[in-house]
Amino acid sequence: MILAATIQQGIGVALIVIVLLGVLFYTIIENRVTPAQNVDSFLNAPNRKAAPDDDVFEGPRLDRFLSWALITLTIVAVSVPLYWLGEVGRQEGAIRGFDKRQVHRGEEAYFNVANTKHGTPALNCAKCHGPNAGGGAVAFATKDLDENGVPMKDAEGKDLVRSVSWAAPRINDVALRYRRDQLYSVLVYGRAGSPMAAWGVAGGGGSTDQTIYDLIAYLRHLALEKNPAALEVYEEEWDKTQDAEASFEKALNSEFAKTMRNEESTNMLAAAKKVKTNDGKSDGQLLYEMNCARCHTSNWSINEPGKAGSGGMGPALSSSSLKSRFPLAADQAAFIKNGTDAASKEYGVRGINGWEGGGMPYFNNILTDKQIDQIVEYERGLADATSPAEEATAVATSETQK
Repeated sequence: MILAATIQQGIGVALIVIVLLGVLFYTIIENRVTPAQNVDSFLNAPNRKAAPDDDVFEGPRLDRFLSWALITLTIVAVSVPLYWLGEVGRQEGAIRGFDKRQVHRGEEAYFNVANTKHGTPALNCAKCHGPNAGGGAVAFATKDLDENGVPMKDAEGKDLVRSVSWAAPRINDVALRYRRDQLYSVLVYGRAGSPMAAWGVAGGGGSTDQTIYDLIAYLRHLALEKNPAALEVYEEEWDKTQDAEASFEKALNSEFAKTMRNEESTNMLAAAKKVKTNDGKSDGQLLYEMNCARCHTSNWSINEPGKAGSGGMGPALSSSSLKSRFPLAADQAAFIKNGTDAASKEYGVRGINGWEGGGMPYFNNILTDKQIDQIVEYERGLADATSPAEEATAVATSETQK
């Protein structure tokens, strides 16, 4: 706004200067003319010449004026309908152009390109998440947690804090796992306890909602680019409706897109099983580590994983807690498929809430039904975490029984 105001003020000042110079120039020229020259110019002025007779006025002169009037009228009569016929296409082009410009602004924000023309602030997401949005690393000071995800204390009882290398997640498919409002929540409010800062004004950052939604549009574009079948469905639907939101949802739910994603998740699982360090792990465990451990296993993001299911961004998971929250395995599977689908909606028997920090993602667009069932089976078999006091009691009880 400051730049625009400065340009407008500059144009105004320039016009004033031009007018003043013109007045000055005219005054100087007029003052150089002698009285005799003024009289001569007055007597010989064009409007004092004898007018043509009626034969000239009503003859060739009139015909010439009428001919030009007819030509001009014909041009107007033809061009206005032609312009109107193209109006629908121009409207569609304007909408499509808006979508493309929004994606472009989001890309600029992602890559730290501050564009004064678009008013795009530089967010530099690529610094942490990588130039291809495939993930990266960033230095971060975090609380030191034990294997159960409990903050460790120093001699004075204060939380131990240390500098670590935090593995930033891939986000080139994040729009397949988070709804638009969930992405908005993460970008505006950040994630407590992680390097993900609050970028939106409401969360204490410096970015407007427009910039946040521009970035979401770019992330959705990456998700569609990753899946040619979904991109094709999106473009076909957009041509029919010009509704980007509805087109994106239809693209995600298309059978072609689901087939490709199922193939991708199957191939990723097969690749993980070939890694030597994964020998002996079940499919459920591998799928959990690939999709769930970042949030539900402490220290996973710093490559020092604690006990499986010890909790992190998400709650701790164990056999008893999951079975009390989801009495039926099918209920848990449905939750993994659908995630938290409303900001205020509670889930499970004991009611864990909605979208703080983005909430629970949904994996229906990432994993097959069989793979989700394998994750459920693995998680419902996780041992309950015990405190040192509970562990000591259990050991003492065991020794007594012996």
